[in-house]
Parts: sequence; structure tokens; C-alpha cells
Amino acid sequence: SSVSETLPLGSMRPLLRTTRRELQTECVEEDGCLAGFWGDVSGDCDLTSFDVLVAQRVNLGLIDINSLCSWQQQQLDPTLNGGAAQIPDVQYLLNAAANKYRFLVEIVVNSSDVFAGTTNPVLIAVTLYDDSNQPIDVRTTVRMEIGYTGDAQYEIGSSNGTSQEGNWLATAANGGQGQYRVAVYPAGGWSLIASVGIAVMVETVNPLGEGDNEERVFPFLGSSAEPYFSQGSRFRPLRTFDVIAGLPSPPRPPFPPSPPRSPPSLPPPIPPVRPSAAPQSPPPPTSPPWSPPPPSPPPPSPPPPPSPPP
Repeated sequence: SSVSETLPLGSMRPLLRTTRRELQTECVEEDGCLAGFWGDVSGDCDLTSFDVLVAQRVNLGLIDINSLCSWQQQQLDPTLNGGAAQIPDVQYLLNAAANKYRFLVEIVVNSSDVFAGTTNPVLIAVTLYDDSNQPIDVRTTVRMEIGYTGDAQYEIGSSNGTSQEGNWLATAANGGQGQYRVAVYPAGGWSLIASVGIAVMVETVNPLGEGDNEERVFPFLGSSAEPYFSQGSRFRPLRTFDVIAGLPSPPRPPFPPSPPRSPPSLPPPIPPVRPSAAPQSPPPPTSPPWSPPPPSPPPPSPPPPPSPPP
């Protein structure tokens, strides 16, 4: 199966085979409020500490979430765990406004060519935006935990070893424009299995290249890789895909039966000899072919004259 979505909604599209769809980076009026700026809970087309305050008030029940438009409600779940305005969501908005966290705005999983016994890769891509609502491809690393074991072969991205639970760990390739991609398959071919999970870990550093395992790393939805495992996290996939049985080749059509052999044909009958009405005369003898007569012999020579008397 192939899944593509701008969280939480989106449309199907192939991965890495067509020009990537441009995501919205400007606000438009939608559903009675300004929509399009990631993290904007207050509806002013910006991400500031005021959005964190609004999220806190929703969490405390001081603001009715149903009074917010659909875009604002969506921004109250930046952790993508399905719950809105929970304490982790408020903390996420705080770190995102400080340019420590990124917004995971799109995920694409394409497993349309993955069948049991094949070595076709599963293709995974995520798109990240920063606090200024722009695609971000600096000071950011994306790793993925894939719930599969064995010898992993990468066409895009690279191996990061295995997690504490034995799953594949991949470092995504930075494709620019905020997109990070992995294409991987097992060297021995896929096994028939349902629901292979994918977790996405987004990790950032400050301008000096320094990271922070508390405020600059976040797993969607949970990972058994370090440092998350030591913090109590366990593998909890954000998306899944299935490895299904390949379609069997259609049976070869049977050869058409040979036509029946014709019986041997008999020679045509000899026509009967019809008797003649009267006996036929023998044919007249034929004359020999003409040849010229032989030449006449020459006349005899005259006798010699008599000799004179002595």
C-alpha cells in the first residue's frame, strides 16, 4: 500500500517519482480563521509564546477547543499522538517557538512495490518546517526506526544500526526543501508480514552544532533507540505498511490440441481400358533418313603411247 498525507489529512501521491507538491507557507482564510502557519493556535498567522499560552488555556479548560477553527485545533496536536492540547503538545509548541523542534508536516510511505520474496525498497519521506513556517534542511537530522530485522540494504539514506528492540535504524538523506528520505529493503527479500511500523525521530542542534537530549530530540510516536529508550520511550510507530504476497503468475495457457490425423488416401483407381472397335493396321514402315549418294570413281587413265621402233 502507499500512503501520503499532510498531517492529519492529505492526498495520495507517489513518492520520489514526481515533482514534490508545494506545501502551503502562507496564510489563507479558511473555516473562518487564518490557516497555513504551522503552530499558530491563536490565529494571527505567526508562531509566538502567545500560541503557547493559548494552548495552555485550552489544556486547562479555560478556552473551549470547539470555539477554534479546524486549523487551530490541528495545531494543538504537534506531537501527532491524536490528543489535542495535552501537556506534551504545550511543551512541543514552546520548544518549536524557540527553534528547537521542527513541525512534521508531511509523511509519505510508498510500499506499492513491496511483496513477499522481493527486494523492492519501501520509500519513506518526511517534510519538516521550522518556526518561521519554512521548509528546514539545516541543523536537523532525521532518523527512522523501522520494525523489521535482518540485513538492511539502503538505496537512499544509511544504516544507523539497530534499536534496543532489534529494529532497523536509518539515517534519512537530506533531499533539500525540508524533505528527508529513506529507501530500504532486506537483503534476503521481504517476509510475509502485516503492519511493519515506522517511527520518525527529529533531532536538531544549535548554531554551534550542539545538541540537547532533553529539548532538541523528539520521537514520533516513540522509539527504542537511544537516547529515547533510556528516557522510557519504546517503539511506537507513526505509520505502518504491509508486506503482502505477490500475485502469482497466471498459468500458461495449454497448448491447443493437435488436429485429428487424416486417414491415408488411396491412389486413384486406374481407368479401365476400353476395347477398340476394329483391329488397327500396323503402322507403315518408315523410310530411312535420306543421305547423299557416294561420289563416282575417277575415269581410268589413257594407256601410254607406243614406243618408236629401233
